[in-house]
Amino acid sequence: MVSFEIYHLYNIQAFSHDARFPPSLRVIVQAILAQTWSMDLSIPSRSPAQIAASKLIQHLDSSLSSLRFVDFCAGAGGPSPLIERQVNTYLRNSNREEVDFALTDIHPNIDAWARIASQNPHITYEGQSVDASRVPERLTQSKDGRGVFRLFNLAFHHFDDDLARRILKDTVERKQGFAIFELQDRSILSFMADLLLPIGVILSAPYYALKWGAPSVFIFTWLIPVIPLVLIWDGIVSSLRTREPEEVEALLRSCGADATGWEMRSGKETFLWPCGHINWIICQPAKK
Repeated sequence: MVSFEIYHLYNIQAFSHDARFPPSLRVIVQAILAQTWSMDLSIPSRSPAQIAASKLIQHLDSSLSSLRFVDFCAGAGGPSPLIERQVNTYLRNSNREEVDFALTDIHPNIDAWARIASQNPHITYEGQSVDASRVPERLTQSKDGRGVFRLFNLAFHHFDDDLARRILKDTVERKQGFAIFELQDRSILSFMADLLLPIGVILSAPYYALKWGAPSVFIFTWLIPVIPLVLIWDGIVSSLRTREPEEVEALLRSCGADATGWEMRSGKETFLWPCGHINWIICQPAKK
């Protein structure tokens, strides 16, 4: 396991989340990362998004219908549309009320979100930039009386310790549970996956260039390989920055809010052997 102190020593940063990164390329990278959540080959039993949804169903079951889910780093939509579909299918089959999801990001991908929302009445989006450490009241208070549950999909590793504490402090003070889903960790297998993803992108670039009507996918993958290089760098940086559950819990306990009684569950599951894993953390106030 690689030491988390590497992050503090080098203060490494992912290109795709740098404000100077070209928005047109950021949209492509976000779309590629969104596709990884639906990876459903013959080898794995479930895609990463299906695993994430199953964990929410398993650990929030009795309170699912009383929640509204807010994705605070949605990118191009990420797994939230797939999670919404599985969660609400489960609720319908259980004769229970369905739930809504909201997409937000500090760099809103409005075109992608509008397409998603137009196809699903249970998904809305915030058109303005949302800083996860300074969340507007309208996103943390549900109009229908439901509680808010926060999602950080392939995102929590972007926050340094100070920012993560501020986000957790706000979450605890508002008594809103949260889930962290990451597709990487500080392991050798994760670094292997970081190298394999760009290879898959190179092989599939012509297909997605045609599917999305975006020749730039082909240009910046095959002719000028910016996208594969960014994915390699982002993948390695993300792996180095991803925290273990006990590290997230230490931040929770030291965030400045009273987290006494909060319960944290975590685990790791394989979706593509040998190096495709999803790491999950679900945390909420203890039930009274």
